[in-house]
Amino acid sequence: MRVSEKISIYAVFGVLVLFAAVQAMAAGGASGLIPAGLVIENTFKPGLGAPVGSVLFVEGEALLIHADSKTGFRAAQGLPLFKSDTIITREAARLQFGLNDGSRMTLSSGTKLAITSSVYDPARNARSSFLDMSVGKARFLVSKLIGAGSLDFKVKTETSVCGVRGSDFIVVATPQATDVTALKETALEVGSLAYPDVKPIVLASYERTDVRKGELPSAVTRVSPEEIERMLDEFRVAPAGPAAEGAAPPVGILVPPEELVAPEFPVEAMEKGGPALPDFMKVELFKENVDNVIDQQNQISEQDHEQSVIDEINKMDLPGIPGTPQ
Repeated sequence: MRVSEKISIYAVFGVLVLFAAVQAMAAGGASGLIPAGLVIENTFKPGLGAPVGSVLFVEGEALLIHADSKTGFRAAQGLPLFKSDTIITREAARLQFGLNDGSRMTLSSGTKLAITSSVYDPARNARSSFLDMSVGKARFLVSKLIGAGSLDFKVKTETSVCGVRGSDFIVVATPQATDVTALKETALEVGSLAYPDVKPIVLASYERTDVRKGELPSAVTRVSPEEIERMLDEFRVAPAGPAAEGAAPPVGILVPPEELVAPEFPVEAMEKGGPALPDFMKVELFKENVDNVIDQQNQISEQDHEQSVIDEINKMDLPGIPGTPQ
């Protein structure tokens, strides 16, 4: 056999081995995100402290893991999120969650993100949030706040740190590299974990950089409108729109109404020691109950008033009117 033929055979064999390895990694990628020995419980239990946000949308299977990393729960719309919670989206899954400051994050499949900390002070319109994204794809729509307090919002990956005040951007992360794309009306600082003393670069709207392990951020490049649209398709779970400044994130659905399943923690469960509803849901229920009571009282008052007027008229001796039959 000629040398050239041997080289060709070895090259083909090498390609086949690499392809098989990539396929194996893709098949096991989602399961590799889940901590070893994790127990998935059917009944949700809240984490420690007050909720820092809540799940807004879920498509496919996603998991929530509290700080102890020993038990997990299947994510469902409306479930509260707590400090140190980890969110994992499995194969063909997507999830959107909101923080108390109105920011919204949308995770694509195969993503692992931890809410390291998130503090929001509505009285001062101040926040301090730190998210740790180890792998996957996510869109971060960070609400713009105007206040005297801290406005810190940082996203860390294995190779970079993104610092924002109010921005819309997409992060694609692996253990070896991070790709960051700034969307509309965004100013975003991107630094390298390997060079913490080097001043971060700044991305403006529709610009991109990548940070490889052990390296500084690459030169900034422009992203075409067509590519931006292709990227956004993966994260569209609701009608597009910016996060309202200082407003609670809207709650909606991703699946048709006929496919919705009732949650495992109805309002009645609170009286039986079940998991508490998120604060924003309690407020809405309270407002709804108050409105119903007020409406009922107004209807009763109007009926009583009308009846009292009729009774008074019946008691009156009406004067005779000329030309009126007696």
